Amino acid sequence: MIIMKRVSFSLLLILTFFVFGCSKDDGAGEVFEYNQGNLLGRYALQSLKSTEVITERVRGFEVTTTTVSTGDTFDVKFTFEEDGFATANGTYRVTQRVTQNNQTTDTAFIVVLNQEKLEYIVKSSLSQLELGGIKYEVKDFSPRGFKLHHQEREQDGDVKTETTIDAEFKR
Repeated sequence: MIIMKRVSFSLLLILTFFVFGCSKDDGAGEVFEYNQGNLLGRYALQSLKSTEVITERVRGFEVTTTTVSTGDTFDVKFTFEEDGFATANGTYRVTQRVTQNNQTTDTAFIVVLNQEKLEYIVKSSLSQLELGGIKYEVKDFSPRGFKLHHQEREQDGDVKTETTIDAEFKR
């Protein structure tokens, strides 16, 4: 349950970050530097997907639980401000599929963002954006938007967790 709350919160943070990015759909050969000044402004979240794979030992057997969360029907705007905070407003739906031992459960829920404030840090030299405490790789940054990618591996005793988050933001 704690992991699901963390994934849901991570999705919220990722969505916030993606709404304020840029993409590489602009003219060929155009260079648009990734920095805080170029990031500032309003973005619409276009896509969001996260995958969490938890592998643990239960009575001597390895059990793997995979949770795939996919956002759709986006009506979310992110505004990146000069003060280092991004504000997220809007709604989107998340469909979630949990698979364990060849059994699958599907659920769906609506996420409502109401003036949600997330602190962000731009690390231009690393092409990274830290949003709400999560570090993302920034890809395809352009005047039209950007993509975010996060990948993390953790080990806590016999429990291994691999998390991947991908999002896309358009101006």
